[in-house]
Amino acid sequence: MRNKLALVVAVVMAIIAVYGITRWMQGVNQKNEQKFRTVRVAAAGKRIVAGTVMNPTCLLREESKDGKVLLGIEKPETAVTTENIMVSDEDRLIGLTINRTVERGEDLLVSYFRQPVEKLDTQLHLGERAITLRVDGITGVASNLAPGSHVDIIGTFPPAPQAGVAAPMKASGAAASRTILLFQNVTIIATDNRTRDDDYGSAAGGMRARTYSSVTVAATPLEANVLVFAQQYGTLTLALRPPADSLPPSGQIEINEGNVIKNAENADNARQERLKNSSPIQATPAP
Repeated sequence: MRNKLALVVAVVMAIIAVYGITRWMQGVNQKNEQKFRTVRVAAAGKRIVAGTVMNPTCLLREESKDGKVLLGIEKPETAVTTENIMVSDEDRLIGLTINRTVERGEDLLVSYFRQPVEKLDTQLHLGERAITLRVDGITGVASNLAPGSHVDIIGTFPPAPQAGVAAPMKASGAAASRTILLFQNVTIIATDNRTRDDDYGSAAGGMRARTYSSVTVAATPLEANVLVFAQQYGTLTLALRPPADSLPPSGQIEINEGNVIKNAENADNARQERLKNSSPIQATPAP
């Protein structure tokens, strides 16, 4: 009985050993296959000088011994980085400008190409000017603005220091600060130096890095002058508008310490009345 048990144990141990050796050999083979597996990446077909606009003759094409045309160069898969461009994607390089000189047979990398830049002045209509405003996390709608957004611009101003300049008065008789809606439905054409919404880089988890410290808006020369003075004299705050806002423009009511409570009451009454007969304005879903 004991001999049979010992035999069974020996057979089981042998099976386990064979299984372990087989798995180890499979792993080694997979590593070797990966180590020697190759892919083809885009490469320069001739010496390309910095500033050249890419055309098909710039891409490497070689004929193999059996007469087939081989695209690019062959590299070990382990040596390829995210900077390399696969030959299946190299047609996208046609028309781009290369920003450094490369020699024939050299890898063509993503960082070698100057991305097309949309000029800011092409986004302005006749009679408009581009003017940049300082913003922060509060005045800039918590970094939720993007090129193409529409905003209202609200100004808050301290008491006028000059003698003889009319200003609202507190109950105590001292001059009061005031807030007023300066301009409505103003178009954002850039945040910092980004002129397109898709200029924002993707961060981990698909989140977008949207921080900025300035926005550029389209304004008439007179509006630009008002904004320059208002930004120096007081504080400008942006209010984001919904994309399909069709409400008529409201009046430029001045808010100060003497009328803020009364205006808050009127605004709340109007809000409650509006909510009875309206629903939130929503953007049309993308196809």
